[in-house]
Amino acid sequence: MEIRNRDAHSAGWGVPWKEKQVMARILLIEDEKRVASFVSQGLEEEGHSVTWIAEGDTGFETALEGSFDLILLDVRLPRMDGVEVASGLRIHRPGIPVLMLTALDSV
Repeated sequence: MEIRNRDAHSAGWGVPWKEKQVMARILLIEDEKRVASFVSQGLEEEGHSVTWIAEGDTGFETALEGSFDLILLDVRLPRMDGVEVASGLRIHRPGIPVLMLTALDSV
C-alpha cells in the first residue's frame, strides 16, 4: 500500500508535492484503543503502514503470517501477554525487531 504525503518542507514554501513510499510495515499489538489510535496516527502521518491487533494470541499469529519490518508490542495483553509473544517471536521470527510498550513502572 502506498501512502501519499506532503514533504515537511513543502508546506507553503512552493515546493511541489512529493509522493512517499511506505517507510515501514509495522504491526502494533496493543489492547488499549486510545493508545493504539494515537500511536497508529503518528506513525501513519510519517508514512508508515500500521496493522493494529488488540489480542496477544492473534497478534502473534499475524506476526508469524505477515511481512512486517517492526513489531510494537504491549506487555499486558489479553489471551497471551507481550512477554510470551516476544519469546515466541524470538524462536520463530528472530530477525524482526520488537519494541515493547508498557505503562508499568517496572517489568
